[in-house]
Amino acid sequence: IYAGILAYFAYPKASENIKSLGIKEHFEQYIRERTTKEYETIPIFLYSINGQVKAEREIEIQSRDMLHLSLEALLTGPDEGDLQKGFISYIPKNTELVGVSEAGGTVFAEFSKEIIDSRNPALAYNQIENTIRASVTCKDIYIIADGSIINTNSVSRKNSLFVVRI
Repeated sequence: IYAGILAYFAYPKASENIKSLGIKEHFEQYIRERTTKEYETIPIFLYSINGQVKAEREIEIQSRDMLHLSLEALLTGPDEGDLQKGFISYIPKNTELVGVSEAGGTVFAEFSKEIIDSRNPALAYNQIENTIRASVTCKDIYIIADGSIINTNSVSRKNSLFVVRI
């Protein structure tokens, strides 16, 4: 009974204090931020029987830059709709993005060593480069795998690759 009486008389005062502190407005803002998700349509590049094709992914931004988002979307590979259209990726499924940075028009994208095991490295690197160029303006792109810079200009049609140890 005591708690009921206390709540009856204390509630109006507590309600006034909450309003004066602006807690309700802060709480409402917090709820809006948590429930409002921002999405971005990101282009990625895959292959079809006719050559390279541009596909799009709807990605939640999650306070990351477009460069990270686009490469992470590329690494997910073709989705069900892409597979039905006959699109494929030459990037091995277990390849991970180690890191990516951009400075002065140069992009450095580092991947796990699995990228080297692509069945066609030249096409895999081309997918990466075109996806990067679709998300940021840059002059040069350096692809790094297993601690080595991949010289994509030296990747021959025989699927060999030239690496420069750093």
